[in-house]
Amino acid sequence: MQYREMAQDVVAHLDELCIPRAHILGHSMGGRTVMALALLQPELVESLIVEDSTPNWPSGVGSIIRNYLEVMKAVDMSLLDGSVASLRKRAIDQLESVEKNMGIRAFLAQNIVADKDNPSSAVWRLNLDAIYDSLDDIVSWDSSLAGLQYTGPSCFIGGAKSVHQPTGEFSQEQKDNVALYFTSPQYHIIQDAGHWVHSEQPQRFMDCVQAFLNGL
Repeated sequence: MQYREMAQDVVAHLDELCIPRAHILGHSMGGRTVMALALLQPELVESLIVEDSTPNWPSGVGSIIRNYLEVMKAVDMSLLDGSVASLRKRAIDQLESVEKNMGIRAFLAQNIVADKDNPSSAVWRLNLDAIYDSLDDIVSWDSSLAGLQYTGPSCFIGGAKSVHQPTGEFSQEQKDNVALYFTSPQYHIIQDAGHWVHSEQPQRFMDCVQAFLNGL
């Protein structure tokens, strides 16, 4: 799972939808994917919005993701009573060992869906094995993108309680790193939000996105 490859998936999807140019928003891994897209094919990107992600991630993020994945992979996906809802409840309970926020646990559990090929079990909508096996690539920034720049408007939105902003703000190191690739960045911190800003503070997040787009 290389960011260059995932950026090309976005290109293919835009082509399939006959969209020649778009305002692009991405969260976390998706944020890095759309950053790569903007750097590799800037002609497709009208503006860029990145939620709680930067080219350089703080140390320790990989361990947090690995802990999530290990718990998710360990969930028994049998539909003991035929109910996906009950299985999601079990997954939410198990995820408490690595995530105390109930809203985030429920958000993750929404990725459990019925297995079309086996009515007695369910599956994760996410490819957990692929993410786990590619974790080193996921937490690292693609060094081959060095020297590329996106000169269009960009907006970086972070959660004040996110592990990506340990001080509650974008650090100067993060801003210096962003400036290597993006010439016109705006920065916004949303209070009372962690990594899933759009889920934890949806109205504030949408207000921020709308204000950025209205200002173009």
